[in-house]
Amino acid sequence: METRDDPRFNAFLIDTDNDEIKEQHRFERRPLHAEISPAQGAPFRVLGLHLKSKGIFGAYEWSKWWEMADANRKKILGQTTHIHDSFIMPYLADKETKNIPLIVCGDINDGPGLDASEKRLHGSGIERFMGTIWQPGQCLGNALFDALKPKAQKALDFSSIYTTSYKDPIFNNVKQYEWIDHILYSKSPLSNWVQRAKVNCNMPNGTSIEKEYKHASDHYPVSVEVVTT
Repeated sequence: METRDDPRFNAFLIDTDNDEIKEQHRFERRPLHAEISPAQGAPFRVLGLHLKSKGIFGAYEWSKWWEMADANRKKILGQTTHIHDSFIMPYLADKETKNIPLIVCGDINDGPGLDASEKRLHGSGIERFMGTIWQPGQCLGNALFDALKPKAQKALDFSSIYTTSYKDPIFNNVKQYEWIDHILYSKSPLSNWVQRAKVNCNMPNGTSIEKEYKHASDHYPVSVEVVTT
């Protein structure tokens, strides 16, 4: 099925704030689902995503700003929940797909933990994607987490990982560093098949990507090595 024809990526209804009222959501940028067949090794599939931005690019009265911030988180939570429930969970359970390794990756616009808006919604988009501890066999791995040193993993210290940075106008243009781009992967049927994840801040010649290509992107590319042999 062509991605553009996949009904799972159409507009959908979901209750993101537990008020028993479903809201209509849509993907601003339609997900891309593809199968890759290496010359050597087994095929695997990739779901590429670019979800709703949290950014608020304008000056607003404080209560309006928070209203927009909460709305953006609702959209992200709605999109991640829908993808998890309608795509990832069936994929990992269906006998036709569960043995085909899956990568879910892209600009999720969300990182681990809960910010102020997410605390009100009782949910984190990226953690919703990765799955629930009550179904550990269907949880996705996070390649950048795997690349952390054991001490940082144990402490859940993610401070060394950031995939974008920006000057925060609310706090006197202090530069903020955020981890919002992810490479997630299925843990079955293969183990350790997604390796050596890293955030690429420099070109191969050592030049900063920001300096070399100032207008290419406001995010750093994340890469992994895939081994399906």
